[in-house]
Amino acid sequence: ELGKEGEVKFEISESLRNRAERPFGPPYPDWAEEQGITGKVKVECSVRPDGMVSGVEVALSSGCSELDECACQALMRWGFTSIKGEEIQDGTVIFIFEFPQR
Repeated sequence: ELGKEGEVKFEISESLRNRAERPFGPPYPDWAEEQGITGKVKVECSVRPDGMVSGVEVALSSGCSELDECACQALMRWGFTSIKGEEIQDGTVIFIFEFPQR
């Protein structure tokens, strides 16, 4: 049994790194841990001037649609600092589902 050992790390693109207020990785899905599934998901996102994520799209799949969906759902809940103007900023976040090295 693998237990709750999997972790999800993330890398935020430079275009959004300074605006991320509440970044977090999704919890590692129990079913994925039990099956030893790992992967890396690159998600493109658009952030409105008010700091809300207005859209996400998988740019590079982990090869497991369920992990891809976990990453997208987590990113939709992130918060970013607001900016002046009406320009939507685009960026990417890479989520890495892995087990720590022992």
